[in-house]
Amino acid sequence: MSKLPENIRNLRLMRGLSQKQLGELLNKSSNAISNWEKGNTSPDVDLLETICKVLKVTPNQLYGWDKCKELEDFLTQEAEILIEIDRLNKKKSEIDQQLQSYMVRLGGSRKR
Repeated sequence: MSKLPENIRNLRLMRGLSQKQLGELLNKSSNAISNWEKGNTSPDVDLLETICKVLKVTPNQLYGWDKCKELEDFLTQEAEILIEIDRLNKKKSEIDQQLQSYMVRLGGSRKR
């Protein structure tokens, strides 16, 4: 299975580009970029050099044949951030439950 679709997406995100912005740089629509990232279509070979320049990778890195250390570091950091977000969301949920409990207790004490 080709790594091209996920590499286009991840490299685009790593470079801080939206699908629309990448499309503008390549003279393609955001729908074309979306289709590449979903694996529905692939970019034309004549765009390969431009895509690589914009995303600052070699063709072998774009296709996943060679490792891209910068991308690996980005994906590791992204995974760590997602884990931290999940942890914080769970903590928020616990705090919300505690606040709700306190509000019930405060409401009950006022009725006396």
